[in-house]
Amino acid sequence: MISVQLLVKSGVEFEEVTMFKDETISVTSQLQNIIDISKTSTDFSQSFTVPCDNINNRIFKHWYENFLDNSINANNRIDAIILIDTKVFRSGNVQLNKVQVEDGKPKNYNLTFFGKLVNLKDLIKEDKLKDLQTLPTFAYSPTEVYNRVKSDNNDISFPLISSDRYWQYNNGDTVNDITLNSGAILTTDLFPALRVKKIFDAIASKYDLVFESDFFDTLQFTELFLHFKNKETFVFLSQFITQDYTLFLAGTNPIPFPDPNIYNNGTSYFIANLTTNSVAVSGSLTAGQFGTLSIEIITTGAYTIQVYKNSSLYLTFSGVGNNEHTVFSEEIPSFEFAGFYTFKVRSTKQFATRVKGVMTGAVLKFIMQSDSYNTEFTGNIDLQSYAPDIKVIDFMTGILKMFNLAIYNESDNIYTIEPLNDYYDNGTSRDLTAFIEDKNDLERIKSFSKVVFKYQKSENFMNSLFFQNNGIEYGELQASFNSDGGQYDVTLPFENILFNRLKTDLQVGYYLKTDYITKLVPKPVLLYRYNDQKDITTPYLKIKKVDTNTVVDLEGYIAFGQDVIDTDISLNHSMNFGFENSTLLDIPIENGLYFDYYQEYLANVYNPKSRNLKVKAKLTPALILNLRLNDRIILFQKAYLINQFTTDLTTGIVNFDLLSDFRTV
Repeated sequence: MISVQLLVKSGVEFEEVTMFKDETISVTSQLQNIIDISKTSTDFSQSFTVPCDNINNRIFKHWYENFLDNSINANNRIDAIILIDTKVFRSGNVQLNKVQVEDGKPKNYNLTFFGKLVNLKDLIKEDKLKDLQTLPTFAYSPTEVYNRVKSDNNDISFPLISSDRYWQYNNGDTVNDITLNSGAILTTDLFPALRVKKIFDAIASKYDLVFESDFFDTLQFTELFLHFKNKETFVFLSQFITQDYTLFLAGTNPIPFPDPNIYNNGTSYFIANLTTNSVAVSGSLTAGQFGTLSIEIITTGAYTIQVYKNSSLYLTFSGVGNNEHTVFSEEIPSFEFAGFYTFKVRSTKQFATRVKGVMTGAVLKFIMQSDSYNTEFTGNIDLQSYAPDIKVIDFMTGILKMFNLAIYNESDNIYTIEPLNDYYDNGTSRDLTAFIEDKNDLERIKSFSKVVFKYQKSENFMNSLFFQNNGIEYGELQASFNSDGGQYDVTLPFENILFNRLKTDLQVGYYLKTDYITKLVPKPVLLYRYNDQKDITTPYLKIKKVDTNTVVDLEGYIAFGQDVIDTDISLNHSMNFGFENSTLLDIPIENGLYFDYYQEYLANVYNPKSRNLKVKAKLTPALILNLRLNDRIILFQKAYLINQFTTDLTTGIVNFDLLSDFRTV
């Protein structure tokens, strides 16, 4: 028998859980199912039980007693480690499912073990891209937008995609001809696009993760951008400005700033704390007394005010023009609103704010005013405000699916990401012929007659015309196989817009419906950026800087589209799944997503010689500890990929689900 230990985090330390001597723990490991190629999985165990003894009751805090206030929350998984022969087999989490009770006494805890990928989903939860706090920024201005249309060395760029008009080139249309002053592209027509790699950096920062990936350094990833567009019309929004209240206007018992800034009414008082740019509320009130704190904004623009209490977001106010908002105002026997209040504000126009404190009997204690801020086309752009409406986990899953990437974890918070073919190529060949039982099942591959790779359907008029002419969505691929199975869809959560080539080396995009007028807010749009500036021959494009109404020539720009060009090896890649012509270069690009990331794997799966082998082996603890999902299993001189394997940790018996491997390695 193999020695198996389960360690569960209790407080800050890990404690060993008492196990039943005859209890079996079986762990199933799987990365990608050959029948469901669009989904990745992780280690999980079958449910198992542990006794309700003194040790386990302490670890699980007597969960069966629901009157206890400090018991564990069974809705949250607990960090755990499985050891075999004192060596780490898997790190992950355990979930408490239930407790069996007999004759009124708890008998056992029922647990399930999960690997780190499940924990990753639990960690990110329902957060959206707009919740990422560390996205890059820059000092926005119309001149800077113009510069970023031309420059290729920025993480934030501005693709030539119209959200307002049907741009045309040199046709004399005084409204839409972008070579005329009257039809010039407005800097506010353009939305920002952010390098996808920087989004992964922000995800890693928010959730304290590390992503290790050589793929992240390839052009197919570094030149991939996400268009930050979630509304029809662009309105500049700066990052929130923390209000610094340095101007005292009125109050009772005033003490000049910065001494100690206390406005006292017996035991109840406000403190204006300059060091933390906050208002400290403290003290107590007796029944019948009032405490009021409000913020007034002076502006002609649209604004949003965030109120933080003790560094956590407490309230949000929005509006247009001058308004006053109450943070709290209540007759209270005890001052439950005690804490430090900080105010962050942004507005589309110049603004200033005032914070007002009123105490018992409507006695004005103080008014403090901030400096005046001018934010019309000034300040750092707040990318969060333009983020597409998509969950972080759905965005990550979409990128993994797009490039057929494997993601796995073998140490705390460090996740390795690599293309599936590379993942398998990096595995170890293991000849297990000597360990298998004589009996095995050889099954046919439950395949599909057609696998459809596609993006979200686009209402863009260019995409609609492509569908009318071709009967297939732009960028979509239908891969057919010699099989009697049905159809399987691999659908990305992104939209893939078709660009319009206006002339040599000049293409633009549109977010307009088929009437060329109705504006669109697309699904999240991914774009490739060409890594060199494209020159525009005369007549040049015209861009109007909206702050000064100055029209300037655009003699060169950074093109965006579906292609990325590796000039070092003269190879073009496309984010279209199938074979398409480059809309900018007007040449065929064979290296689409299917060819680069799916073809080799699926050709092996649907090879007529492929078989699905179910076989049982009894392995040594050393082999169990070192076995990985990307290992190439050799049985009787035939090679197999691992679809999944289930390990009985107590006996060392492993049930393999294998796939014939005819890949060239």
